[in-house]
This record gives sequence, structure tokens and C-alpha cells, in this order.
Amino acid sequence: KTIVFVPDGSANYYQACLVEAAGYPESPAGTGLNLADDDFMAVAVGAGHQVSLYGQSYDTVFIGSNGYVTFGEGDTEWTETVEDHLAGPPRIAVFWDDLSPSQDGAITYRMLDDRMIITWDGVVEVSSPNILSAQLLLYYDGAISITYLTIEPADGLIGLSAGLGGIDDFTPSDL
Repeated sequence: KTIVFVPDGSANYYQACLVEAAGYPESPAGTGLNLADDDFMAVAVGAGHQVSLYGQSYDTVFIGSNGYVTFGEGDTEWTETVEDHLAGPPRIAVFWDDLSPSQDGAITYRMLDDRMIITWDGVVEVSSPNILSAQLLLYYDGAISITYLTIEPADGLIGLSAGLGGIDDFTPSDL
């Protein structure tokens, strides 16, 4: 499945749409990140481009081994909680769980003319054979797309967060 988030100017900032997906929208080929367990790497968007989350533009993303991208600062948190998701740094939790690309799988990224592509391909959950295969597209116009091919871990957290805030008006949902 693919979740597409398009900025719409509403109080929620995005309109979301869920569509079927038979594969990744883009090849997972790209620059490989050699991330350890509970690790991240800062990656410059480059070529004068920026990506945005809730209207805030960024020229650097922090790609985490635990299935998320943060903005403004990196994060190594492996225990996924709604509180940390909403109160921590701005974050796109593609599938936040305790993952370990150093055990198996690959995390790659690459830039195209209109978007940045980040892929967690066959990344294994710590102490488990369960894998995550997902791809995040960050369009330079503010749209966001997350495609899931394989989600084997039994739990995890998926969502967007502007970060640095509370959970007063948050309503969870189950995909």
C-alpha cells in the first residue's frame, strides 16, 4: 500500500490518500547508508532543493536506522511511543521500530529533479527475522509518499509529526 500526503492548507495541513501498490514507485538503488543499530546519518538534500514537513523547509534530513526520518536533528530512539513521536524532533515515521540494518537489509537514498527517495529494503527487526521493506518519497513541493511492500514486525508506529509539541488533540488510527 501507499499513503500519499498532499499539503492542502487545512488545519491538519495534509490530505491523505491510501492506494494499492504492487512495488516500489522508484528503484531502491542509490547511495547506501552504513548504519548500525539505533543510528542515523545526516544527508543534505543538495542542488539547492529543500523538502518540507508541515510547511517548514529543510535542506538536511536525518535518516534513522529505526525506520524514520527526522528534521533539525538526528535521533537514535528505538522504542516507538506516541509521546516521543509528537514531542521529539519533527519526524516522518515510515515504520518506527527497533530495526537493525547492520544485521540484514539496506537503507539507501537518492535525489531526483523533483524528489528525494529513501528506502528501507529488507531491514530486519532486532532479535527477529521480521523485515521491513518501505520507501519514502519526499517531493520538493511538500508532498510525501510512503509505500509499504513488507511489514513483518508485530508492532511499530507510522505517521507524521511536526514535533516539539504535546498530544492534546492527537487521535490514533490503525492501518
